[in-house]
Amino acid sequence: MSNELKTEYKGFPIEYNESKAVFQAFVDGHADFECGNLKDLKAQIDDFEKQQSKKDFKRVRVYVSNWRFKKFDESDGYMEAEVTSIADTKNYWVSSERGRSKETEIIPITPENTQKITRIHEIAKEMKEKQAEKQKLEKSLEWLRNGALPE
Repeated sequence: MSNELKTEYKGFPIEYNESKAVFQAFVDGHADFECGNLKDLKAQIDDFEKQQSKKDFKRVRVYVSNWRFKKFDESDGYMEAEVTSIADTKNYWVSSERGRSKETEIIPITPENTQKITRIHEIAKEMKEKQAEKQKLEKSLEWLRNGALPE
């Protein structure tokens, strides 16, 4: 896949696939729509959006796993999102601060789940602080080199 032609439309990343000679719109890392020209691909996305909006669906606030978006040093892994529609029998369309994504699992926002996720975030913060303290102590160790022995 060429990295030369990339854009975004209505939250869908779009790339041109030179080997297939098509534009592809991605959801959750997979090409969900493809077409020979960008205009028609955008029309497919528009049609999809219209179908989704026609459904009588009540949006719901939930938690989703943030593991795909985490940086290496982040360890809490959960964020709030809104289910915007049911994609199919196995997936949900959600919108969050990271954009739109297709999720296979969601966590209902309940007092119990909120309490657990809050505690997970607290533990992650404590672990990060402890890791920093550990690294500071390791840097402060006195090291002997070049064959020297303690006196």
